[in-house]
Amino acid sequence: MFKKIQKLVAPPTFADDELKTRTARLLNTTLFLMIAISLVMVPYLYLTTSGSIYTDPSTFLIGVVTVTLSIALMFALRRGHVQLTGIFLSLNLYGIAVVNAIFFGGVGSSNMVVFALTVAAAGLFLGGRGAMAFAILSIIGGLGLLIGENQGWIVIKAADEASLTNYWFVFSVAVLMTGVLLRSATSALDNAMALLNKRNRELEDAQVLLEGRVAQRTQSLQLITEISRNLSTILYTDQLVAEVVEQVRNGFDYYHVHIYVMDDWGENLIMAGGTGEAGKAMLSRGHKVAKEKGLVGRAASTSEVVLVSDVTNEKEWLPNPLLPDTRSEIAVPITLGEEVLGVLDVQQNRVNGLTEEDVYLLQSVANQVAVALRNANLYERVEHQVTQQMLINEIGQKIQMATDLDGVLQLTAQELGQSLGVRRATVRLSRKQNGNGRIQENN
Repeated sequence: MFKKIQKLVAPPTFADDELKTRTARLLNTTLFLMIAISLVMVPYLYLTTSGSIYTDPSTFLIGVVTVTLSIALMFALRRGHVQLTGIFLSLNLYGIAVVNAIFFGGVGSSNMVVFALTVAAAGLFLGGRGAMAFAILSIIGGLGLLIGENQGWIVIKAADEASLTNYWFVFSVAVLMTGVLLRSATSALDNAMALLNKRNRELEDAQVLLEGRVAQRTQSLQLITEISRNLSTILYTDQLVAEVVEQVRNGFDYYHVHIYVMDDWGENLIMAGGTGEAGKAMLSRGHKVAKEKGLVGRAASTSEVVLVSDVTNEKEWLPNPLLPDTRSEIAVPITLGEEVLGVLDVQQNRVNGLTEEDVYLLQSVANQVAVALRNANLYERVEHQVTQQMLINEIGQKIQMATDLDGVLQLTAQELGQSLGVRRATVRLSRKQNGNGRIQENN
């Protein structure tokens, strides 16, 4: 029951507009105050001032109109019509100020202070423009009362001495209401300042965080630039891979980094380099992963980055006993065009230790590694071809220097054995009779 009443009397809130919420709260307080004052003051004056102006039917009419309008404005306020409620409430206060001046002494009465209450309320409800509008309206109203009194158009009701206490009561209510409005306004201003300070602190924290991220991004870009510069000077695949995994691990403080390259048949990913003792152990035993198996295989088969924030919740994750502390992992395909050359695999020892920020950085590294791998492969292929051609030329020169057939054959077998790295090489001659009946020797 209490919660229902609390919900009924609570002002509306607007999540996307803090100023509108504060104004609605102030309007709600003012409306309840006006209803309470009307319900208390009118009966009190009637019972304590028999035969005075307070027993005039117009006094009851003013009270009824005030209560009815206040209730109607409360319903309008709860429907979100904050500005409309502020306008009509300010007009209601202005009407009360005019009637109050007529009842309690005209423009010469101290009760003209109610006009100041109207201006203050309009400023709180409608802002600076509302305050100026009702200030001008109050001046015009006061001027109209002055002219009406002088011309005899308005007859100011006389006040007897017996009613002075009641006049003071009415004046006190007006002052009290002004104080409540100013107190509410001050509270709203304090809340606004507190909210502003909170937002400023949040902005400062966000700025510090942003500066930290910018510094981290700058450091990462510098590291990527350094990796790129180093890759451009490396001509051999093994050296290239070893350099990349160490720089990436040390530069970004990862738990483990290794690189797989695709075999010639496109079926398996063979580990080409890894960090730490675990990397050495896997290299020594020829560690490999079948395509489409595990996170590395998925990255190679789909040509898409695979990011797993918690590997314990990933069914396709293949645990490695040499890396027991792995908690998150990123597998980035190393691609050149549509061709998958390998996979850059990074592991961290914290859940959520790898994020999209790491994906962005590692993709940049993988793109550079792809170009460097292609260049290294081309260089090694050309170097191999040059070495072979030089060997062929050298064997050819030695054969030309031989003086007999046995020497040629022996030299050929010896040089081929050394070139191929075999223990024994044999050259055999076969004889067959050609169509002319002669013996033809073949080797």
